[in-house]
Amino acid sequence: MQSAITTFTATTLTCLLAAQNPAEPDRDNDGLSDFAEQHKYRTDPGQRDSDGDGIPDGDWRERREYQYTVRVVAQVMKPVTPAFLDDDYQDIRVLDETADHVELEVILYPFNTVATAIAADPDWRQNAARHAEWLRPGPTSDWTPQLRRELLHALAQAGIAADRLDDKSLVEQASRWLCQHARYHDGFSTFLTAFDAAGKPFIPEELRAAVDRERLADDLTLEQQWQRELSATGMFEHAVRGSCSSSAIYLSGCLRALGMPTRTILCIPIVDASDDAELHLLQRGLTHRGIARQVRSAIDRIRGSWSSHTFNEVLVGGSLAPPELRPARPGHPRSGDVRPDDPRRHVP
Repeated sequence: MQSAITTFTATTLTCLLAAQNPAEPDRDNDGLSDFAEQHKYRTDPGQRDSDGDGIPDGDWRERREYQYTVRVVAQVMKPVTPAFLDDDYQDIRVLDETADHVELEVILYPFNTVATAIAADPDWRQNAARHAEWLRPGPTSDWTPQLRRELLHALAQAGIAADRLDDKSLVEQASRWLCQHARYHDGFSTFLTAFDAAGKPFIPEELRAAVDRERLADDLTLEQQWQRELSATGMFEHAVRGSCSSSAIYLSGCLRALGMPTRTILCIPIVDASDDAELHLLQRGLTHRGIARQVRSAIDRIRGSWSSHTFNEVLVGGSLAPPELRPARPGHPRSGDVRPDDPRRHVP
């Protein structure tokens, strides 16, 4: 078991995620599902204490003994939902909390084999019904019955029989078609828009000047811009989508309209590329040469700036996974700051 310790400032962009499925079998009753023991922790799903040291595998430290892990201490701005932080790629627990931020301990499992274990589920519609929270329309994933009808018709015209495909085939084919359907438009509102308690978009007063500058280059009203960047239904109707956050909103709403539980994820680098102290921790703490080379190469390209990426996870074969069914890149923790359907970002 190896670890690296890094720390984020409280202004770091973060996201929310919840991929653990409490209904999964746990034969040895150690608190870890059989699936997680096989593909995340590499412990024995048939033995409560894989190494026989008297401590069950579910212990916070014990579960790391059969895997190379990366430990990150991150201070993230509120809101943070602790229940939505653990997934197939990371474990997270709260260390401290202030009025402004929550300090999290993040354990990353870069060598998990979750993606290779995802199999198609021909009965996915029955299983999907148990995940209603990832099917409902939201402030931005605002699908409607009309959108569903139009989408099913368009897919059928493209030779995609949504009613006959298994979940894996449908998410791969539908997400590919959706990205081709909506052209990319370089907008700005996902970075400058917040949402009130009723789910209505607004521009914070301190960002109003930035919005006015951006709109000088576009003839659209702000409401029209929101329809093309922050509304899944609007983006489908206008066949346009914006940044990665905007595209994730678009896919989330459309895939939910097809009955596929989907949520929006924001990932961040494991260190602040502009902080020399954190870069030093990175050099000292990452002992696996392959991961260190990959992370350092990525960090070098964003030094002096900030970086994040927004994408989707879809329920496939009983597990939430990216539409392309590939594992997340090592060194990109995902934690809680933006809830599903809420594209708010803290602008540095």
